[in-house]
Amino acid sequence: MLYRIQKGFRVTKRPPEDIIYLVFKLDEIIELVEYVFTDGHGYASMSNWFEDIDSLDFLDNEYIKRLRWENTDEDPDRKRRKQAEFWIKQPLSIDLITGIATFNEVCNERLSELVNKYQRNITVKTKPNFYYQ
Repeated sequence: MLYRIQKGFRVTKRPPEDIIYLVFKLDEIIELVEYVFTDGHGYASMSNWFEDIDSLDFLDNEYIKRLRWENTDEDPDRKRRKQAEFWIKQPLSIDLITGIATFNEVCNERLSELVNKYQRNITVKTKPNFYYQ
């Protein structure tokens, strides 16, 4: 989805400077809210849905972490597996945010000012490699 948003593919195009990642601790979330996750894109009929955190081993972490993950003749299912999803069924409190990732230093400075202004214990880091260039 991030790729589609940054490139404007059937959605409103947004520059990476307008997109942030919110970081939460998984063990805190699973104690507080209902969740489901998939081993591939949620729209794909071949993706499996899980409600047990012990099923995380079914995800293809090798491709989830890769920057390049196009399908190949040898493995025509990479894209689907890369797009594994984790969905929560309730809103999360801002108090659960442990970090924010930004595209560049300008974004980092703006968010760091807000975090300090509202006295939140949230780490803000610049992570351009999280975004599509």
